Amino acid sequence: MRLPRPRTRDGRPVDPVPLLVVVLTLFLLTHAWGPLYLGALGFSLPAALAIATAVFCCLSVVAYHRLVWRGGRERDPYSSDPLSWLLYAVAIAVALAVLLALPFLR
Repeated sequence: MRLPRPRTRDGRPVDPVPLLVVVLTLFLLTHAWGPLYLGALGFSLPAALAIATAVFCCLSVVAYHRLVWRGGRERDPYSSDPLSWLLYAVAIAVALAVLLALPFLR
C-alpha cells in the first residue's frame, strides 16, 4: 500500500523528501539546543521542552507552507540578487550572536 503524496494548493503532487529532511533537521536543532539554551536563561526543563516544541511546531508549519502548499512556484523577488543574500546572512548572523550572548548578560 502506497501512502498518498502531499499536494500543493493547485492539486499537484510534490516530493515529500525535502519537507521530511527540513522537519527532522528542525526537530534536531530545536530539541538539542533549545532546552540547553533556555535552561541557561533560567527556564525549568519542562518549560524549556514546551517552548522548544512550540518553536518546532511553528517552524514546521512554515516549512510545510513553503515546500508543499506553495509548491515552490512562487519565488522571492530577491532570490537572484547576491547582495540581498549577503545582507540577509549578515542580519541573521548578528541576530544569532545577540541571542547567543543573552545568557552572559544576566
